[in-house]
Amino acid sequence: MITNPIFNYGSGNFVTIVQDVILTLVNVFFVIGVVTFFFMLVWGGIQWISSGGEQQKLANAKARVQNALIGLFLLLSTFAIVSIVENVFDVDILTINIDSLRIGSGTSGPSCSGPNDFCVSTSDCCSGLTCDTALHLCY
Repeated sequence: MITNPIFNYGSGNFVTIVQDVILTLVNVFFVIGVVTFFFMLVWGGIQWISSGGEQQKLANAKARVQNALIGLFLLLSTFAIVSIVENVFDVDILTINIDSLRIGSGTSGPSCSGPNDFCVSTSDCCSGLTCDTALHLCY
């Protein structure tokens, strides 16, 4: 069997597959944005060179180059903001972690928090785990 290395979702549960798909889509859109910037900048440059001094063509070329640069600025700003938020708050925005979400666990009684899940006290954690009250994580 031949597998595509970009979309290799053969193993893993539904949550990891959704996380991988979202991360892949974000990366694909980022690459599309960079490629679009490059072609818009080149196209604007060619229009600028070939305008021959005509004011309308020159204005169109300047607008295209300006819009390409604004698009690149927005793309890089988004990337920078995501990186800053991830580093400051120590979260991974691009990987949506919903493993700890439990809806109808199928057992009677209270559910418990597994490793690296949110907790307030050790009683919130599953058997054998302890709650780090400073980080509010079971370990």
